[in-house]
Amino acid sequence: MKYIKSTIFLLLFIPAMGFAQDEAVVLKAKDYSNYLPQVGDISIGADALPYLEFLGNMFNNTEDNTLDLGENTLYFKYFLTDNTAVRAIISINNNSTNERAYVADDKLRLNPLNPNALAEDLMEDRNRDMSIKVGYQIYKTRKRLAGYYGAQIGYGYGKSSNEFTYANPYTAMNQTPSSYNFDDNAFGSSRILESTSGTTSTISAGVFIGVEYFFMPKISIGGEYALDFQHSWSGQSNGTSESWNGSSVVKTDTPVTPQQSSSSFATSRPATYGGLFLSFYF
Repeated sequence: MKYIKSTIFLLLFIPAMGFAQDEAVVLKAKDYSNYLPQVGDISIGADALPYLEFLGNMFNNTEDNTLDLGENTLYFKYFLTDNTAVRAIISINNNSTNERAYVADDKLRLNPLNPNALAEDLMEDRNRDMSIKVGYQIYKTRKRLAGYYGAQIGYGYGKSSNEFTYANPYTAMNQTPSSYNFDDNAFGSSRILESTSGTTSTISAGVFIGVEYFFMPKISIGGEYALDFQHSWSGQSNGTSESWNGSSVVKTDTPVTPQQSSSSFATSRPATYGGLFLSFYF
């Protein structure tokens, strides 16, 4: 009877010990799958360094701490599988700036009661910049750390112009009107009305390598470098000016610079902030 009880104890105890050991292994090996992206996920990212600098300045008690977002660059990804994705990096920077300057109001100053009358000249500065890169990348993951590599192609477009408005017009009575010299008198005795840069286009192709660390589920911080071949070309830039020819106002179109082109083969970053970015996955 004693032998039978011992046998039954061993038959029950040994499997229980094995089950307990297996459970301990499962508990010890933490599952990180909920941290990492999966097939069908979409990622949206932005430059990280402005946020890191802002937080660092908060802890350092830096005065006048502001969030400077700088480059307008966004990162998008769509996961074809758990370890592969197509992506796009888009940068758009369209801005307009008005610069005003005081000049003598020639007409009002003819009146002795207004010897110090002032008027405003205006320069409108417009810039249009856009670029997009599309690529394919492959991930290699280890727990919450994901390295990746891939290839991409890109296109960029840029154009700028300045327009000038003057308070004092050319007339037969005022053949040398008071004007603010915004452009350092680029057209001699005449004054500039408009300057336009030639449209600049850029094409690129290359490879990239990077790493992401998922510090929270589906939220990562990463860095990247790329090796790209780039070729850029731009059209002729022109200027329009006005002057007095002795009897009337004459407008003249003048070529400023001829067509330009350049090529490069170098390492680059997706943004000016050292290639650091934050990504959110959905």
